[in-house]
Amino acid sequence: PSIDTVAVNTTVTWTWPSNGAVSHNVTFEDGSASATQPTGTYQRTFATAGTYRYRCTIHSTSFTSGMIGTIVVQ
Repeated sequence: PSIDTVAVNTTVTWTWPSNGAVSHNVTFEDGSASATQPTGTYQRTFATAGTYRYRCTIHSTSFTSGMIGTIVVQ
């Protein structure tokens, strides 16, 4: 989903499709990021409440359009 709400200390997993046809990544506004990869997973544990916007830098040029999402941690 483009916006997901989770509790503090929740681990979120992003999963790339197994066919590996297109590479993706998960890049946050704070600069933390997954590797760019065609298949696999990436996990991040959110230890602090807040709003975390992310995007795929392959398919988005900003945090406002393209392949983007937001994790709200409460």
